[in-house]
Amino acid sequence: MMKNSHLIIIILYTLPFLSRGQEDLFYRNYTTQQGLSSNIIYDLFEARSGVVYLGTGAGLTAFNGISFKLYPSAGLRSFSVHEIQEDPNGQIWCLNFSNQLLYLEGDSLKVFDKLQALLDGAGTVKSFLLHKGGIYILCDKTLYWSTYDGQAKELLRVNESLLNNAWISLIPGDQEDEILISDLYKIYSLRSQSLLVPQFELSQTEYLIQGAEGALYYAPKTNFSHLNKDQAHLNLPASKANNYLNRLVHLGKDLWLCTNAGLYRWELEKEEFSGPFLHQKRISDIVMDESRGYWVSTVDRGLFHIPHLSSSLWSFSDYAAHRISKGPEGTIIVGTGNGSLYQFGSRGEIKQYWESPFQSEIEFLHFDDVEQRLISSHGIIDFKSRSFKPLRLGKNLFIDQRKNLGLNTYNQTILLSSDLSSVPKLPMELTLRNPPLYSRQKAPYYQLLGKRSMCGLFAPFAQAYFIGAADGLYKVKLAEKSSVENLRYLKEEVFANHLYNRGDDILVSTKGKGLLLLRGDSLYSFFDDSETLDTKLIYKSLDLDSLLLILHHQGISLWNKESKKLKTLSTERNFGRLLIYDMLVDNGQVFLATDRGVVRFPLQEDLKPGQARISSLKLFSKSNQNKLVRPNEKLDNRDLNFKAEVISFAAGDNFQFQYRLWGYDSIWRKQHAQNSNFSYLALPAGTYRFEIRTETAKVLSPSHQVDFNIEARFSETIGFYALLSLATFTLSYFIFLWVLRAQKQKQLIGQGLIESQLSSLRAQMNPHFLFNVLNSVQGLIYSNQRNQASSLLGKLADLMRQVLDLSAQPQITIKDEIKVLKAYVELEAARFEEDFHYDIRSSLSNDELEELIPSMIVQPFVENAIKHGLLHKKGLKKLSIEFKKKSADRLIISVQDNGIGRLEAARINAKRAKHNSFASKAIEERIKLINKARQSHRISLHIQDLSQADGSAGGTMVELILELK
Repeated sequence: MMKNSHLIIIILYTLPFLSRGQEDLFYRNYTTQQGLSSNIIYDLFEARSGVVYLGTGAGLTAFNGISFKLYPSAGLRSFSVHEIQEDPNGQIWCLNFSNQLLYLEGDSLKVFDKLQALLDGAGTVKSFLLHKGGIYILCDKTLYWSTYDGQAKELLRVNESLLNNAWISLIPGDQEDEILISDLYKIYSLRSQSLLVPQFELSQTEYLIQGAEGALYYAPKTNFSHLNKDQAHLNLPASKANNYLNRLVHLGKDLWLCTNAGLYRWELEKEEFSGPFLHQKRISDIVMDESRGYWVSTVDRGLFHIPHLSSSLWSFSDYAAHRISKGPEGTIIVGTGNGSLYQFGSRGEIKQYWESPFQSEIEFLHFDDVEQRLISSHGIIDFKSRSFKPLRLGKNLFIDQRKNLGLNTYNQTILLSSDLSSVPKLPMELTLRNPPLYSRQKAPYYQLLGKRSMCGLFAPFAQAYFIGAADGLYKVKLAEKSSVENLRYLKEEVFANHLYNRGDDILVSTKGKGLLLLRGDSLYSFFDDSETLDTKLIYKSLDLDSLLLILHHQGISLWNKESKKLKTLSTERNFGRLLIYDMLVDNGQVFLATDRGVVRFPLQEDLKPGQARISSLKLFSKSNQNKLVRPNEKLDNRDLNFKAEVISFAAGDNFQFQYRLWGYDSIWRKQHAQNSNFSYLALPAGTYRFEIRTETAKVLSPSHQVDFNIEARFSETIGFYALLSLATFTLSYFIFLWVLRAQKQKQLIGQGLIESQLSSLRAQMNPHFLFNVLNSVQGLIYSNQRNQASSLLGKLADLMRQVLDLSAQPQITIKDEIKVLKAYVELEAARFEEDFHYDIRSSLSNDELEELIPSMIVQPFVENAIKHGLLHKKGLKKLSIEFKKKSADRLIISVQDNGIGRLEAARINAKRAKHNSFASKAIEERIKLINKARQSHRISLHIQDLSQADGSAGGTMVELILELK
């Protein structure tokens, strides 16, 4: 039993589960969760356009490296397709498992009906081949040939005298007009549709055949244990034997064997086997895309992408690999997310395994080659004694020139001695502290900084410690009196993730400030304006002989010191969108600690950033997305949509479009890769050129363009503008005449109003009125009533003055109108004896009395009441004038008399030949003119004849209704 029972230390060499540790080609898996139509894939085919077609359990699917497109189909007996090929015209063909030959037309998969009757009676269709302007169709017993018009003939029958014989394989041969065909017994050559002597004898089983580099390779499908090259027999290692072979594929200088237990590679030049890759997966096919990446299909696990044959993946745990370090004797040490530690050999095999009692991620690893020990955040492994001492040692470790251990912890940065027990070696006597460490042990230490910190470094050239703390970057210099300085970049705090000694400089990987260079006590940006990273979040940087490796949240970038060029490795092309936590360079190999394990690739390999390219550009009318617009076609539709077809197996969707429309503007605009549609609305007539390209990792692809013309509508022609000018001139002329007429009419109305106002003046100051008043004055003088005569003359003078003052104004207040009426009625009353009574009443408030009405609008009706109604009446004569509001904006003025009435007055006036009812005509005409001049606030006149109880005339009531402003 161990003294510490809680500690679990496992050093393993032989436990079975260590077999999980293995090296495989690095890959990325695509399934239905990533948009694949089905995880069942029978066949792969790369078309000349660069698109990869997949024969899946759900149908024919196209893949451009970004997205999958399942083609709809009608009339199919089975949706599962295989044997995908392309004819010379670029049309895609395939088979389904119900003996239907299919072809892709537009965006749908259709049945080639011209041969269907023949195929229905031919047994199982094994394969077909588009070759030399026709279609070879291999069935169980018969080989047919047909034109694309459906003119078919039988070429060859299997030798049915041989037991259970049937056709098996059909491939093109080395000669231009040759095809190779095999049955259970032999492989035949067919040239110019003539059968030649059998090439090779077979062992009465199903063989797959494949030509490569001038040689013929063939191998049994079942109990696959050997590969034949022409007559030579190539034995597989025992571990690869007794498998099931699905397909032989020739790609480049390799022959790939797709089996039910993984993928094997036969290197044609070296004549060596390697594999299995994608171990225990049922491989159905493999193709190479234009960026030389490999796509591997399976019959139950979807599609796999292998970016590089030299990149490998070490998978070993359900937890991510968080930290990575060198180990003894060329091994690699990996710390995981649950605290476990693994030691790997050069081929990815697990040599040792340690399980930590602390179930948290490993935060740092440091291998001491002299002491042969590994110091981690969870403890120390001594490779000499093969012991593991668990300790909590903080977040990061660094070593100074005196071999002291610097630890960045959750609340401070400290120095410990190398043996974790003695006093740390310092340049002078400094105060030490002796609290417990993060274990049951105690060790004396010196505190460098009392702050939470993430990274640290001792720089010999500065004889100082640099510490990345939670609130900035600090420089700590030990002397008789230690100094602490907060270093800033552009007057702002710097938050460091990693520090790296680079001669007399320090590389500072920061959060938010990018990669900085610390020179002396000053911080500078590492990159100039011409070359810079797109991200400011840097995790780690390593300075090598000719390269600088930079780990950031978008992947890894390489800085070439000689060319001063920056190259960012595409996550899709190189790492498949991995989460990368740490990196290590050892013996020319780069090791990445990722969420899927350890990824390894050669540093010197040309890891090109993935480049997206545009394969085609199509133009559609926005109102009809199914109608393709031809180049230079004249259009009358102004709303257009451009569709870019993209091939991006290397970059995935890690790029953006740049586009512009010449004739509209010349500015390159940008759009993310996920949207490949570009719309323009309401374009004017003209000649245009739409141009588009891709930008991947700052590299531009060749541009594609489409020219088109938009025809001018009639409304945009010279004739239309001439007609519009004529219509505008004509309309302007008639408007001018209308305005002129309206102005004349307005002048006439204004003149009429002035004349009617003067008429009202004449009505008030007419000779009869003046004569009557003066007669009354004369009578008063004769009767020696000089005071009354003087008073009457004064009232006449006041009236004349008021009338002259107000007559020049088109409107006066109600108050002034009442004042003039009182003066006028008082003068008229002087003509009568004591039998004339009058009253002028108003129920209006003081504010309402200030409202405006047409000047002298009431007096003519008062004159008519006195002159025609009351003058000839015998007995008591009454006149009543009243001002009142009917509503908030309506004023009623009533003039009522008890005279002889209008009928009797008309009879009397008729006897007077020279009578002219001047006042009545003047006021009626004035009211008409006022109503013409106004759009609103009109005047209404109502006259009512009154009668007495016996039916005789009882006087007249006049009502004026004024709409007030």
